[in-house]
Amino acid sequence: MPTTTLAEHDYHLVIQRLPDESQREWQRTLEKIEAHGYAVVTRLPDGSAGLRWELQETAA
Repeated sequence: MPTTTLAEHDYHLVIQRLPDESQREWQRTLEKIEAHGYAVVTRLPDGSAGLRWELQETAA
């Protein structure tokens, strides 16, 4: 009987708004990321945002 193993990988990064990007566009970008469930967004005090997501890989 074949065995399938799941490996979880936790990824994270911090992104910042570009100097020529409006605050409105920045907020819209973060909201899209949250709405689609791609990553957990944590807004940081300096205006940047932390993103965290997990990937599960299967091995046969």
